[in-house]
Amino acid sequence: MNVVALILVLLNGQAISFQGTQPINDKGVVMVPVRGVFQAMGARVTYNSTTREVVAKKGDREIEMGVGRAFAWVNGEQVELPQPVRMQNGHVLIPARFVAEAFGAKVLWNQSKSRVLISYSPTAPQPSTPVIAAPMEIKFSSDKRHYRVGESVRFTLVARNVSNQDQVLNFNSGQSFDISVTPINQDRELWRWDWSFGRFFTQALREKTLQPNQSISLSATWDQTDNSGKPMPRGEYSVSAQITANDEMEAPSIRIQLSE
Repeated sequence: MNVVALILVLLNGQAISFQGTQPINDKGVVMVPVRGVFQAMGARVTYNSTTREVVAKKGDREIEMGVGRAFAWVNGEQVELPQPVRMQNGHVLIPARFVAEAFGAKVLWNQSKSRVLISYSPTAPQPSTPVIAAPMEIKFSSDKRHYRVGESVRFTLVARNVSNQDQVLNFNSGQSFDISVTPINQDRELWRWDWSFGRFFTQALREKTLQPNQSISLSATWDQTDNSGKPMPRGEYSVSAQITANDEMEAPSIRIQLSE
């Protein structure tokens, strides 16, 4: 087992705080404290210390799982897990992807940065629900939801100072943002596009001061090809974005559809 002490779990761009134990990476499967993620998504969590079973409820959905089991029950239907539920330091850990997807969220694993990116919105709005990571509000959107072959996809990323004081954005290079497009429901990212792929940025430190209610808007256009320049297959994709200032400010991901 490879324990990673610095795995960061972000729900709609905001880091989830875990008490007592931290997420781990077990043979490529990220395991997270179930209570921390479920409660951050608004679910009610109960634990039976006698049976060592956890029940999480939100709306009309109920999740049941037990320590040592390699499966869970979602509204009475059995779902297999890539790793068994476990107990560590008095906390129940379960695969991060299942924890989030059990309530309809979308999950991406950024291996290079050791980050679990969870995008969750019960109504799946488009453009995305703003993330307020005080004192900044981050919005990310596409110009539409469905795209046909050959159409350009236009993205917009906006950061606004929602405080009553000046805010300074510190950039470590000439790069101000990044956008990534990945397939939905595909663990192995065989197809992927990153706005920053192949680009070169100066290493000079920069800063941008935003006055109260002032914002910056960043945009990019995608031609529906992957990082190697090959056309992406038709299907549904998750798009994540971040402003590369102040240790990065994540936006909630959105979804787009590539069709014929």
